[in-house]
Amino acid sequence: AQQGGDGRVVLLGIAQEKASVWRSWRDKSYRGPGKRPQMAWGRQAAFINHFYFYLWDPDWGPAFWKTNAYAPFPIWIYLNGHEWAKRQLEKVGTSYQALDNGFRSCAAPAALQRICNRLGSGPVKNFFWRWFHRIPSPFQPQDHRAGYVYSLAFRQFEVSDTRVFDRP
Repeated sequence: AQQGGDGRVVLLGIAQEKASVWRSWRDKSYRGPGKRPQMAWGRQAAFINHFYFYLWDPDWGPAFWKTNAYAPFPIWIYLNGHEWAKRQLEKVGTSYQALDNGFRSCAAPAALQRICNRLGSGPVKNFFWRWFHRIPSPFQPQDHRAGYVYSLAFRQFEVSDTRVFDRP
């Protein structure tokens, strides 16, 4: 098990990626002598900087947090449930043999099943709010008090049923 206390940022990456952003442009349909130019607003695709915070989390192990600097300042988090289960086994001192993304064996399979059954929105929310207060954000405490907060939604959730056979 790696040590990290309450977790740490391991690497920061920046990549330009396509995103839908708010833009303004001069409204060409509004014409007339002596009239002020009018602006139109809308969403357009643009290549903008996305910031990746690669993390070591005490509950989730390796994870990453992705955001960009355009309103509404979205956040994507990437977590692995197998890694979460491994950290939970380590916390209670249960030995296991890991696969790349799963388990080969476990000293207490019933305990591992109970741990896996606990994985849900609670541990994900705990991860989010633990890191939210540590990673830079354009929102200040007064913004949060005014109601500018994030709502969490699962965009993708994958389930794995790992089977190991003694004699395949």
